Amino acid sequence: MGYRRRPTTLSDQCANATPELPWGVEMAASVLCKRWKPSIVAILLGGPQRFSVLTSRLPGVSAKVLTRQLRELEEDRLVTRSGSHQTTRFRGYELTEVGRRLAILLNDFKEWGEFYHQAVPHAANRHGLAHLLHRTVSTESPAQDATPAP
Repeated sequence: MGYRRRPTTLSDQCANATPELPWGVEMAASVLCKRWKPSIVAILLGGPQRFSVLTSRLPGVSAKVLTRQLRELEEDRLVTRSGSHQTTRFRGYELTEVGRRLAILLNDFKEWGEFYHQAVPHAANRHGLAHLLHRTVSTESPAQDATPAP
């Protein structure tokens, strides 16, 4: 009997989702199950953001990956580019009405994640997220920097 690797990323877990899940869960997972998409949406809940601000608020994401995921979010009609593409005054990215509806879901995810961290303290290390314990992503004020956790 061979060793089977446990899915370690959200994308891996979503790819291995069981067909018994309700179609709405499958739909939501297929749209959001990329490493940076929930964080991008959470930041954009604070209002329109320029690409450079998204890059600085998501340490560890490359410009290529961020561009690809923003385009996918645009294709899924969660994000739109604000401003005109033909002018030099391109303002950035913002959530559509469909994207703003994710606020409740992301808040529930955040609360469950905090509960899970309290219940299973070593989980952040196991899932490769320990570095996130020292900062928070604020969706309230786009100008706020990451603040250390107490």
